Amino acid sequence: MSQAKSPDGESQRLAEYRWLSFDVVGTLIDFEQGIVECLAEIATAEGVHLDEQHALASFAAAEDEQQRLTPELAFTQMLTPIYHRMAGELALPDSEEHSAQLRESIRRWPAFSDAPEMLAKLAQRYRLVALTNADNWALRQMAATLGGPVRRRCHRRGRGSQQA
Repeated sequence: MSQAKSPDGESQRLAEYRWLSFDVVGTLIDFEQGIVECLAEIATAEGVHLDEQHALASFAAAEDEQQRLTPELAFTQMLTPIYHRMAGELALPDSEEHSAQLRESIRRWPAFSDAPEMLAKLAQRYRLVALTNADNWALRQMAATLGGPVRRRCHRRGRGSQQA
């Protein structure tokens, strides 16, 4: 059995643990692919060419700025102003409808290919806790994408944990 180091440097067997916690966005859910797919849909509908790498760089810069301006917001609520920040740079329409489309695309953000199977295996031995800076709505969408083996969800706006 694998061994892990505790904070005080002592080795512990993974079998000694009952709970495992993990981040969701970017660890289990490929948010970059989800964002690119959403922006590509908007661009195609508008007849605009979208360079995926430029779109991701623009998203990262807009997210960084939004984090500085409104650190109290959950990631999900930041998507609207993030979209507005990057729309002009990407030659996309800057409308409420399109910014809402980015938020709603969370429902379709894909899991990394091995994530659902690995979570199902881990759930046979451990109680799983999902951590995220998104809100509960987004975490429910992502949990459905992952197949739902999570026992507890801890999210930005929840001020604690929720039973899954």
